[in-house]
Amino acid sequence: MKLIKLFWSLLILLSFVSCGTTGRVLLNGKITVDDYKIFENRKIDTGNKNSYFYEKPNNDKLQCLIPDNLNPEKLNSVEEILVSDKTVAFIIIRDDTIMYEKYFEGHDKNSVVNSFSVTKSIVSVLIGIAIEEGFIHNVNDVITDYIPELKGKGMDNISIADLLNMRSGIIFNRGFLIPVNNEATYFVSKNLLKNLRFIYKQKNPQTMFEYASINTTLLGNILISTTGKSLSEYLQEKIWQPLGMESPAYWSLDSYKSGFEKPFCCINAVVRDFARFGRLILNDGKWEGRQIVPEEWIKKCTTPAIEEQNEYSYHFWLFNNNTFYANGFLGQYVFINPNTNTIIVRIGNTDRKVDWLNLIYYLSEIENY
Repeated sequence: MKLIKLFWSLLILLSFVSCGTTGRVLLNGKITVDDYKIFENRKIDTGNKNSYFYEKPNNDKLQCLIPDNLNPEKLNSVEEILVSDKTVAFIIIRDDTIMYEKYFEGHDKNSVVNSFSVTKSIVSVLIGIAIEEGFIHNVNDVITDYIPELKGKGMDNISIADLLNMRSGIIFNRGFLIPVNNEATYFVSKNLLKNLRFIYKQKNPQTMFEYASINTTLLGNILISTTGKSLSEYLQEKIWQPLGMESPAYWSLDSYKSGFEKPFCCINAVVRDFARFGRLILNDGKWEGRQIVPEEWIKKCTTPAIEEQNEYSYHFWLFNNNTFYANGFLGQYVFINPNTNTIIVRIGNTDRKVDWLNLIYYLSEIENY
């Protein structure tokens, strides 16, 4: 029996080779911040007016010592540390001023890059706006009120808050035929909504934190069904244009035929626009005097919503000294330190060598650059 299962596993896996992107991801696992170019995308346009950061002179140089515990290879500069772990872009903004900005591996400030799961935090903000606008009643609503096809599958006691806090108990059926991580197969799915038939509840909600992209996929589904707009349209209307983003963004679709943006991943934009998103969160949802996101929602995202869960809340990660961040695969960070009014964005193609979280926190705390 085991040999039969192995045979079918190999046969199905090899069949993906002819599927282009799917074969590349599943067989090689070589995902990069530029992979959005091989997926279908939906464009998110800018508005008529762009916003700007101030810029410190010579902001391509960073003069500060890094403690040995954050520099185990004893490299000579911050820039060498960035290069050592395939950083593509790194920007530090304090008091609305770009203190440091550097690009690597053929990228520059005009390069569009993939944020991966940073997108989850952006979806959370869209949920907060949708509640404020009355499209969604509140976070205590059960998800079957909005996704009726899940009724009768034991999910009638799962709330929107459970999805936001990754405590829904829902898993995606891994099966035995494809012996790879289901997050990878989900990443290249051609019809995410059709795959909802493969999900089921493994645990009771609110009993355990389990980070899974299916939670954000369901949130995206709820946004579309309640607002009557695609995720890209809602993002464009509520965040991209009001913030005066400087460049169009592109949200990767599962396919043109399905037309569903990947809610858990893959908003592709220039780095300064990700920093603008960070500025919105840093300023409690306000932008140039206008309340874009309800302040109360930002508080839910940046402080523990659940007493025993002090590292994650409403699709944001929480860290030392009341700092918080959005985080994505391969070491993408939008890190926010309200104590020093600092935003740091790191985009890269790996995060294997450097303790990025503690290094970014350290850089957000120091006085001079």
